[in-house]
Parts: sequence; C-alpha cells; structure tokens
Amino acid sequence: MSKRTFTLLLLGSYLLVPLTGFVTGWLTSRHWPTEAPSEKTQQQMMGLFLDALAKKPLPKSLPDTGGYERNYPGPLFVTLLHKGKILLRCSKPASPLKEAVLFCAGEIAKQKLPPTCRVRVDLPLSRAPIHNVPVLRRIFVLPGIEAIAGRTESGKLTYLLPDELFLAHVLASGGKPLKFVKELKMGVNLDAVAQRLANTSKEPIGELYRVKLLSLVNSLEEPGRARRVLRGNIEEAPKVTGKHVLEAAIRGGDYMLRSIVTDKTRKYHCKGVRCHKRNYFRTDKGQFLYMYHIMDDLLDYQSRWWYNLPRHAGTTYALANLYRITKLPRFKEGAKNAIAYLAYLASGKCKGPGFRCVANGNRASLGSSALALLAIAEYRLATKDKTYDDLGRDLANFCLYMQRPDGSFRHMYNVKKGVPIEDLQLLYYAGEASLALAKAYRAWGKRAWLDAAAKGIDDLVGPQMTQLPFRFAFGEEHWTCQAARAVWPEYKKPRYLEFCLDFADYIGRQQWRPGQSAFDDFIGGYGFTPILPPHANGSGSRTEANVSTYELSRFHSRPSKAVERQIMYALSHILRHQRRPENCWLCANPEHASGAIGTSPIQLETRIDTVQHTTTGLIRAYNAFWGEKAKHTQ
Repeated sequence: MSKRTFTLLLLGSYLLVPLTGFVTGWLTSRHWPTEAPSEKTQQQMMGLFLDALAKKPLPKSLPDTGGYERNYPGPLFVTLLHKGKILLRCSKPASPLKEAVLFCAGEIAKQKLPPTCRVRVDLPLSRAPIHNVPVLRRIFVLPGIEAIAGRTESGKLTYLLPDELFLAHVLASGGKPLKFVKELKMGVNLDAVAQRLANTSKEPIGELYRVKLLSLVNSLEEPGRARRVLRGNIEEAPKVTGKHVLEAAIRGGDYMLRSIVTDKTRKYHCKGVRCHKRNYFRTDKGQFLYMYHIMDDLLDYQSRWWYNLPRHAGTTYALANLYRITKLPRFKEGAKNAIAYLAYLASGKCKGPGFRCVANGNRASLGSSALALLAIAEYRLATKDKTYDDLGRDLANFCLYMQRPDGSFRHMYNVKKGVPIEDLQLLYYAGEASLALAKAYRAWGKRAWLDAAAKGIDDLVGPQMTQLPFRFAFGEEHWTCQAARAVWPEYKKPRYLEFCLDFADYIGRQQWRPGQSAFDDFIGGYGFTPILPPHANGSGSRTEANVSTYELSRFHSRPSKAVERQIMYALSHILRHQRRPENCWLCANPEHASGAIGTSPIQLETRIDTVQHTTTGLIRAYNAFWGEKAKHTQ
C-alpha cells in the first residue's frame, strides 16, 4: 500500500467515524411525525369539547374532515384547567382519532366542571428516544413544547405533558451553567421527570422519549375557536399596533399597582428557602412585591432588610412615567405611595452636607439614590406636585457628591463612616446617575446637575470604552443612551449618537429575527444560543435604550430605520409573553397575573423589574411612534 493510499484511507476513516455518528444520531433522534389533522378537524374537535363542557347535545359520529380516520402514535389527551389546576384529564388511544374524540367529549359531559375551564388538547404525532448522554441529555428535550414519555418495566408508556412539566417546575432546573448568575438555568431535570413518571405508573421507568405534539387551547378572544399552543403560550403573537402597545403598557402598570404593599400587617404566602416555617411574611407598607410565581400564586420572601431598593426606585419611575404619558390618576397615586417609602428610607442616617441618600442598612448604593431621584423628578414633571422637591434636590446633590472630577462616579457610600467607597464599581449605576441628574435639571432647573450628567456620559462613552473588554464588546448601556437623550438639546454631541447607534447595532446582532430560530417565541428577544430561551428583561431595557437612540437620531436628522425595526421586533416579543386572559391558563390567580411577564418562555416567575422595564419600553415606544411625541416629530 502506497503512502498516499494509506493517508487517504486514514483521512477517510477519520471523517467516517464522526459522520457515521452524526447520521446515526440524526436518524434515531429526529421526529418522523404523522400528518396532523386538518385545520377544520382541529376546530371541530375543540367545538365538540366546549359543547360537552356546556352540556350541549353531542353527535354520535363525526364526518371525516381530514384526520379523524387516521391512527396516531399515542393517546389523545384532553385536559381541562381552571386557575392553573388540572381538573380533568382524559386520555384515549387515538387509533382512530374520531373514537378518542367522541370518548373524551362524553367524559367531559359527565363531569360537573366550572364553565370557565380552559380546554387543552394534545395529540402525539411522533416520539424519539432521549439518549442517555451524561450532562447533555438534559438539553435534548424542547422545553415546554414536547411531552416526555417513559417506558415502564411492564412495557407501558406513561406521559408528562408540557403543562404538567411547567406546573412541576422542571423545565429550567436541569442545571446552572454559571453559578453566579442564579437566574440563568438550563435544561430539563430528567431525573425529576423520571421520578414523577414512576410515581404515576407505580413502576420503575426505563427509557425516556420526547414526544412531538399538536397542541391546542380554546380561545377567549375568539370564543369557540382553537388556537395553537407554543410553550405554555399562544403560538401567534399579537400584532404590534399602537392600541395593543398602549393596552399592554397599562396592563403592566396595573400589575405594578397590585404589587404595592398597602397593609404592613397583611400576611403574604410565600415559597423558597427564606420563607421559614410559617410559609408567609409581612413587610413594609409601600414596598413592591418583588418575585411572584404565577403558577402557584406565591411570592418570594422579602423584608425591609431583604429587599432590592434600586428595583423599587426603578419601578416607581415606571409608574410616574406611565402617568406622565397616559394621565391615568391611578398611576399617579401608585407612584406617590412608592415614593413615600423611599422618603421614609431617606429620613435616617444616610446624609451629609447638603445631601440625603436612600439606604436600608450601613451601605447606600448610588443606584438606589439615583433611581429614587429619577422617580421623584419624573413624578414632579408629570404632576407638578411639590411634596418631594426637597428630597429630590438632596438626592441630586448626593449624586453630585459621588461624582469624581473626571465625570466617573463612586458607586457605594459607607453610611456609618459618612464616606464614599472608592474601589467598588457596579453595573448600571453611572448611567442611572447621569440620567437622574439630567431629569433633576428638567424638574428643578439647576444647571450644575445637567453639566454633571453630561460629564458622566462623556466618561461612559469615552475613557470607560478604552478599557480592554470594551474594545470588543459593550456593557449594559441602556441607561447611558437614555441619559444621552435626556441632555438634549443643551448637549448635542455627535459622539453620543454615534455611541448609541453602535450599541444598538451591537445588541441588534443578538436579537432573534424571523428565520433565525425554529421557535417563533424567540423572535424579538435577545440571546446567543437556542439552548437558552431569551429573557424578557432584555427586551424591555433595550427597548428603553433604543427608543432614546431613535429619538436622538431624529433630532440629529438621521432617523435610523434599523433601530426602529429592532424596537418593533422587541415590542412583538413583549406583547407575546405578557400575561393576559388569553394566555393565562396556567395562572393560579389570573386576575393578579394579568400584566405579569415571566423571566423567560420556560421560567414563568415574574420579577417586578422585568415588568418595570418591559412596561417602560412599551409606553415610551407608544409615545415615540403613536403618541404625542410622534405627532410632534413627524
């Protein structure tokens, strides 16, 4: 054998082994689905189940409208849910489909069920094995889309459907790739799934399968119709219109209002390690309920000492901003009550010559006081109410005190010693302080505050960007670009627009667009891998920044269509994932959950700052494209 022949054979073997592995894995792991029933059949099935729920007469046979005579590789599942609880589950082998449909309609008709139940239909189209590859196997399932089936020792298949996987909290609990980012969770907890399947079947579970489904739910917006389900949500996103955006912003604002503590003696039921043995907590009047679990109607524990002040202040600003644009009195009252809590926290030892600051311990963050100032200044501009003018001025002076001569800021203040902490730098604070100082100038007219805001922006878009990491990437600059917009027209520096357009271009490359993902519920969100569904917070905060950048580009007579498109995609993402009656069948308390928006498509717990950022993004986009600002800039 010649050297050349040997080399070619070696190279061929080298390529053949991974190629064979890939092809084998693809053939054994991909779905080969049975054709789904026709659209007419899907609508007819849902109509039949709703008639059964309403106790209407049922037909004894069904005309074949496309798919009824077909055999499917699993049972037809019909689930009736009410306030996030499964009240009835009917399953019947779909071979053929029509017999399973008639059987489940009859089962529903026999039961006494609330007429407001939601009807969910799941029909298996195919299944594929979940290969037992350590660590990686947890990402082999499409979370919230596919069911998981397990084969028992006796050979039977038992199923956990997507809604059950949501309610069991196993979809984003497979592991934490970055231990220091507790919100970042990846993969399905297949060990917990196998245990649940074993508990259900009363037998040990062997092989696991992922199951491709046709999933439907009855519509409330179009009564009597079936709508496709995508990951605990409606597959089709609401259209981005001024009406829909304004309605969603108001819905988000009302959620924030419902989250304000109005009675410090009230018991709030909670979950988690800090919830103690009592399973409830009490906390200060004026706080926002921070973390809400919509499928359990429970909260995370909080207290005066265990509470995020920057996010309280940011949410207060969101309410004041909503009132400024909508003029709905309830948002004014909510902002005023939340500011009263900040004023209470600023009445203690956190003070110095000519300034006060907000603290709930021995350290005061620049971010807490800056966002408190932002909220008070926005409230003053919206209402003309002078109640908190002195506090606002004192907070502005604190921000000035924390600024260095070069425009940068100290980020923490030692309340006990009465001195800034020099060597601690944190995300967001410098941009928040610059924006707050610019707003303070608009509210009370002191030029030194505006000049300090511009110095802060100059540092953020200049010296800060010369550091090595920022030669390749941006930090989270959404507050910076809002500040750059807020100092216009006194400061018309082209560098501010250049920086913000570059930032918009950078984050735009991280935004999922149509055709870039197999999952429509990713579109408009920001991320870098299909394994990790995008977090809604990013769509909100980046829309705030992009609206400011878009307005700034118009002021410079360089309106950016690319930024406008990015805003519209992000709005679509927010509208899709915000909870409203139509997509709240997993909500334990749909009335309270309306306006909430989960951390991600598979993590439905709702942080108050996610609602804050998405709501402010919505209302500012509405104002820029459909509201008063749009009229003045056309």
